[in-house]
Amino acid sequence: MPINPLSSTTMFRSLITSKKSVLKCSFHTKSGTGGSSCYSLDSSRQLVTNDFHSLHSLHRRKLCLNTKHLSTSLKQSRSKSTALQQQSTGFKLSQSLSSTHHHPNPQTLISSVRDLLHSSLLKPRTFSVPRWITPRHFSVTLSEMLGHASFVLVAVSYAVDDYLMLRVIAVAGSTSMLFFTYFHPHGRVLWLPFQWNMLFIALNCYRIGKALVAEHNASQLSEEMIRLQKEFLPAVRLVDFDKLVGSGEVVEYRVGDEIVGQGESSPYVYMVIEGKLVSYRDHICTYKIERGDFLMENGIHVGLGLVGHVDSSAKVLAAGNQGDVVRVFRWDRTKLNRLLRHTPSLDASLQSVISLDIVRKLKKQRTMLTKKDVENPELWTEKRIEQNFSRYVNILKNVLTHRGHLQRVRKQLETYRLIHDIDDSLHLEALQQCGWTLKEYTLGYRRAAHVQKKPTTIKVADWK
Repeated sequence: MPINPLSSTTMFRSLITSKKSVLKCSFHTKSGTGGSSCYSLDSSRQLVTNDFHSLHSLHRRKLCLNTKHLSTSLKQSRSKSTALQQQSTGFKLSQSLSSTHHHPNPQTLISSVRDLLHSSLLKPRTFSVPRWITPRHFSVTLSEMLGHASFVLVAVSYAVDDYLMLRVIAVAGSTSMLFFTYFHPHGRVLWLPFQWNMLFIALNCYRIGKALVAEHNASQLSEEMIRLQKEFLPAVRLVDFDKLVGSGEVVEYRVGDEIVGQGESSPYVYMVIEGKLVSYRDHICTYKIERGDFLMENGIHVGLGLVGHVDSSAKVLAAGNQGDVVRVFRWDRTKLNRLLRHTPSLDASLQSVISLDIVRKLKKQRTMLTKKDVENPELWTEKRIEQNFSRYVNILKNVLTHRGHLQRVRKQLETYRLIHDIDDSLHLEALQQCGWTLKEYTLGYRRAAHVQKKPTTIKVADWK
C-alpha cells in the first residue's frame, strides 16, 4: 500500500510531542543537581534523533518498495495494452479480410493494413548494451531503422561503379525513406520528402527498365555480330554495339565493285565485315582494308564529329577471288554523329577502337614494304603523303562549310594535325585550297566580299 506523507508527518509530530513531555518530566524531577539535568536532556535529544532516523529510513524503504510496485504494474499495464491493441488490430484485419471475402471493400482493407503497419513499425523495441559501456537501455522503432538504412544505402550507392546496380540501390534507399516519412515516429506524415522520393523512385525505375530492355536487345544479336564485337571492338560495350549495329546497314559488293571513287563525295562510314577492300591513289595501291577495318572514318578517332558529305582521297575497290562477296557495314555520317553525341560511352569507346584501327593500317603498310608488295617504294611513299594531305583538305573543307562548326572542333583539328603530321605550311596550303586565309581561320568565320553598290536616287514623283 502507498504511504501517505501526511500520516508520516503526523506520526513524527506526535513523537516529538511525547519526547518533549518526557524531557519536561525528567527536567523537573531531577532539577536538584545540574549534572543529572544535563544527562537527562542529552539522553532525550539522542532518543529523539534516533527515533527520527529510524522512522525516516522506514519511510524511505516503504517508498522504494511502493515505487517498484508501481513501475512493475505500469509495465504490465503497458504490455497488456500493447497486446490488446495488436489483438484488436489483428482482429480488425481478419475481420476486414473476411468481410472483403464476402463483400469486397478496398478502403477497409487498406486502412486495416495501414493500422497493422503503423502498430508494428512504431512499436518501440528495447535493446541493451554491456553495462561496462553504459547502464542505459535504448529503444528504437522499425521506422527509425528504415530511416537510417535509407542514408546507409545512399552512401553505399556512391561507392558502386556499375550503373545498373547504383540505380537499384538508390531505389531501395528511397523506398526505405518512404516508410520512414509516412510512418514517422512523431505521428505526422512528412508529405514533402515522401513526394520527392516517389519521383526519384519513378525516374530510377524508368532508367532501370530502359537499361534492362537494352541488355535484352543486345543479347538478341547474331553470333557473327557478337564475334565481330569481341574480336575488333572489345572496348565497346555490347549494349552500345547493339545501338551501333541498329543505326547502320549491311551492304554487299562483288569483287571489282567500286565502293567510292577518288574525289567523290560520300556521306557514309564503312566497316568491313567479310572480304577485303583495296585503296588506290592515282592507280597506285596505298593500303589494304580487311575484316574489322574502317573506311572513310575521317577524324572520328579525335572526335571531329563531321556531318554531311566528305570527299574521298582515294578510290576503293572490293578485292578477292572471282565470285567472292564483300560485306561491309555502312553508317550515315550525320546519323552516326548524332548517335555518338547522345551516347558518350559509345563515343569514347569508338574513338579508341578507330585509333587502334589506324595503327593496324600503318602496320599493314609496313608489312607491304617488307614483303616487297610495292613495285616502286618512292612513288608509293609519295602517293601515301598525297593521300594523307588530301584527307586533311577534305576534312577541313567539311568543317569550314558548316557554319559555327570550326569553333567547336578547333582543338580536335589541332590534335588531328599533331597525329597525322600536318605542319603549318601544309595547313596554310590546305586553307588556300579551301579559299580561306589564316586570319579568317583564326577568327573562326569568313568575311563576305565587299561589293560597292551604286547609290539609288529617289525622285520626288515616286512619293506621289
